[in-house]
Amino acid sequence: MKKFILLVVLFVVFYSFTSYGQACGGGLFRFQFYTLNGTNFDLTYEIIEIEEESYAYACTTFDERKFYKGLIVSQAFVESIKTSKNSNLFINSFDKIDKEGKILDGRLMFPTIELHSKLYLLKITSKKYCFFIISNLFGGCNRRTKILLEDEEAIILE
Repeated sequence: MKKFILLVVLFVVFYSFTSYGQACGGGLFRFQFYTLNGTNFDLTYEIIEIEEESYAYACTTFDERKFYKGLIVSQAFVESIKTSKNSNLFINSFDKIDKEGKILDGRLMFPTIELHSKLYLLKITSKKYCFFIISNLFGGCNRRTKILLEDEEAIILE
C-alpha cells in the first residue's frame, strides 16, 4: 500500500510540472466602432459560421495570429470559402446572443470561453458600409478590437 501511495504522489508531482493552468477560463470580446467626425451610423451585424473544410484555406491565406483580434477580409475571400447561415451554431449555448442584430452605441460584445477555437465571419452593414471580419468570436480571454469607419472603408486599429 505504501508503494502505491508513493507511486501516486510521484505521478502527481511529475504531472504538475508538465501541466498548464487556464489563463482566464473566459471573458468578453469587445468591438468598438469609431468615426473621425463622431458621426453615428446605424450598424447591424450578422454572425456567419465558417465550415471546417475552409479553415486550412483561411489559415494559409492569412496569419492565424490576426484571427484573435479579428481581421477584415474582402468580399472575394468570403465568396471563396464555405459558410453556413443555417447550421447549429455554438452561440446557441449562450442565452443572450443573437445571430444578427443592431450594434448599439458603437459597441458589440460576445462572451468567450478560453478553449473554444472556431472561426466565424462577422458581417457589419449600414447604408454606407458592408465589410466582413474573420475571427474566433467566442474563444480566448478578454480582448478589444477598435474599428475606425473612414470614408468608404473600415480599418482595424492595432
